[in-house]
Amino acid sequence: LQMAVVLALCIATARSAPSPSSVSGDDARSTGSLNASMAVIGTAFREANAAHLKPLMPAGGKVFLTLDTLGDETGYFGSDQIFYIFQRIFRTRGTVTFSISVQGEATRGKKGQAYCVGSWSFRTRDDEVNQCQIFFVLAERNGHWSLVKIREAL
Repeated sequence: LQMAVVLALCIATARSAPSPSSVSGDDARSTGSLNASMAVIGTAFREANAAHLKPLMPAGGKVFLTLDTLGDETGYFGSDQIFYIFQRIFRTRGTVTFSISVQGEATRGKKGQAYCVGSWSFRTRDDEVNQCQIFFVLAERNGHWSLVKIREAL
């Protein structure tokens, strides 16, 4: 709960996030840049395209996902499962705006973690505009940033 409060304090405007058009998913994997990885997340949400998230999935690992109102999903999911969950979410919601920022980084030995918060404004099929915050935890492994947790704030 404390992490959610701290993360919620750090929402930035879309201008503070890296330009999504300048970084592809492959670039995020090859550069190992946290900013590039955040841009990939931003691109996925702005374009409503779950395929952009695939390069950020941990190789052979799972991502912990908690989505209460967006998809009623909780648990550890593999890359393909994350793709289908977000594909379904994006199919029923059109992005109005999305911004993401780093709340903080913690390093433990050679492994680093970054705590990011995304603010997503979207239009539903009923043409209603809603907003939610989504917390992303990325871990640096072997010079690449991968998603380890995605959690919707309530």
